[in-house]
Amino acid sequence: MSQLRSQAEIQFLEDGNYNHVCDTGTQGGNLFEEASLISKNVSPLANPCMDENGRVVIYGESSTPLTPSTTSSGIDANGNIWAAAAKLNGDGWFCVDSSGTTKITSSRTINHNITPGDKTC
Repeated sequence: MSQLRSQAEIQFLEDGNYNHVCDTGTQGGNLFEEASLISKNVSPLANPCMDENGRVVIYGESSTPLTPSTTSSGIDANGNIWAAAAKLNGDGWFCVDSSGTTKITSSRTINHNITPGDKTC
């Protein structure tokens, strides 16, 4: 997840935005998917990654494969921000965001069910 934050900053320098930090197939998206593979016991919750133009949510259970769900309904016209969280193997969630926040919380602080989406830890 810390590598995802570093990759997002590289993307911002190259593109001038955070539009594709979480997108499947991008460097950031691949890093998020790798983090989600480690923390796949998250049902009924999900690992969310919210970027400038949408969200990628990875659902998974110990007995089923990870299933990414992508939508562009999380568009944020108010600024260049993003956030991602992954369930830790024990208690808690690891969260990173574009403000430089890196923290472990007892509950998932990112709400991917609202529009434009919560992009802070």
